[in-house]
Amino acid sequence: MSRTPNRTVCAFCYKCGYTWIPRGPEVSKRCPRCHSARWNVPVMRERECRFCGHHWKMESANDPCPGCGRDQTECTSERHLHCNQCDHDWIRKGANIPKKCPLCRSAEWNKPKANRGMCNQCGHIWRFRSGGTPERCPFCQSKIWNRPLKAVRCQRCGHLWKMRAPRTAGNSSV
Repeated sequence: MSRTPNRTVCAFCYKCGYTWIPRGPEVSKRCPRCHSARWNVPVMRERECRFCGHHWKMESANDPCPGCGRDQTECTSERHLHCNQCDHDWIRKGANIPKKCPLCRSAEWNKPKANRGMCNQCGHIWRFRSGGTPERCPFCQSKIWNRPLKAVRCQRCGHLWKMRAPRTAGNSSV
């Protein structure tokens, strides 16, 4: 894998020439395209530049193309996307810009962050005006809609869950 300033860490398969961005900090065991376990072992054979098509014998993944001078492990920043609504970062697969964020499914992922509220008591999500935070959840009328839920752990099995406020008959403003 190579690391250069202002670029993402990429992995390069010497066997098939595939470049990818690993999901975690650990080194991949196999190439995602050809499934070779020896993807990071240099193979002395002629390669084709993926940018200009020039052929040359590549000795290491950090060797730039003699034709255009670009690294073969260069990952373009235009593939990296960021959702402004939920702060999720992902890499697009195709050439088209996606319609929705893969995590929150918002169609407004590339627009400025909307004023949204989520009730921690009932899970309702809504948009509110920019005049400040609302006093109550519009769905369950809870006054503590923005307080974090209390975490409880079972002493016998260790299971952890979050408790919601108790509901009483006739009183939905808990």
